[in-house]
Amino acid sequence: MRLFIAIPCDWQEDFAVAQKRASEFSKCKPVEPENFHMTMKFLGEVESEKVAEICSAVNSAISGTAPFDISLKGIGVFPSRNYV
Repeated sequence: MRLFIAIPCDWQEDFAVAQKRASEFSKCKPVEPENFHMTMKFLGEVESEKVAEICSAVNSAISGTAPFDISLKGIGVFPSRNYV
């Protein structure tokens, strides 16, 4: 299964702006607002048996981390212009 470590984002209010900006990229379909996130690390293909171990390690690493605000400028695509 393909895994990534991400931070969920509450960007629903900016969804219309994101939709408009995403239209600048051909063949692009933006994610639905409930799936907005900021990818911190793409792990790629991971054996399903390792998912629980990875989740535990991430939870340990972030325990005690306070919520924070972040400001972003623009949007980008990866690994190609087909994904925003």
